[in-house]
Amino acid sequence: MLPFRVTALSAVLLLTGCTPYTYINIPSQVGDVAQHSPNSATARQLQHLALVALLAKSPFDGLFQVILPVGSTQQTYDRVLPLVSDLARPPQYVPEGGALSVIEVTGVRARGARAAVDIVTEDGLSTVYLRYSMGASWGADRIHSWGKILDVSTHYQPATGPLDP
Repeated sequence: MLPFRVTALSAVLLLTGCTPYTYINIPSQVGDVAQHSPNSATARQLQHLALVALLAKSPFDGLFQVILPVGSTQQTYDRVLPLVSDLARPPQYVPEGGALSVIEVTGVRARGARAAVDIVTEDGLSTVYLRYSMGASWGADRIHSWGKILDVSTHYQPATGPLDP
C-alpha cells in the first residue's frame, strides 16, 4: 500500500506543477524557507532562459558582460554564459579598447510552475516571466520593461577579482 501512496502523491505533485526546487528567492528574504542558491540547476536554467529571451527582444552589438546574482560560482558562469550567447563574457573580463555593455541578473523568484527573473541593462529594469509546462520544461512567457526606475549607472559594478570557486 505504501508504494501506491508514494506513486499517487508523486503523480499529484507532478500534475500540479510542484516540481522539486521551484520555491526560489534570490536574493533571500528575511524569514523565508525558499532555496537561495543561484547555483542550483533550476536557478541556472531560469537565468539562462530569461537572459536569452531578453536578448532576443533587445540584442547587444558585440561582446557584453553578464553579471549573475551574488553567490554565483565560476561553475555557474561556465555553464550559463555559453548557453546565453557566444558574445557573453563574465564580469571579470577586461576588454581591449573600451567598455562593454553590461547585463545583470538581480533577482530570481520561482513558485511552482511560474517564475520571474529581474534583469538590469543600460535601458533599465526588465522582468522576464517564465512558465513550466509538462513535457516542455521552462519557457519565457512574457517580458515587462519597467524602464529606468532606478539609476542603473550605479547599480551594477563589474567584479574586479576572481569569482567564488
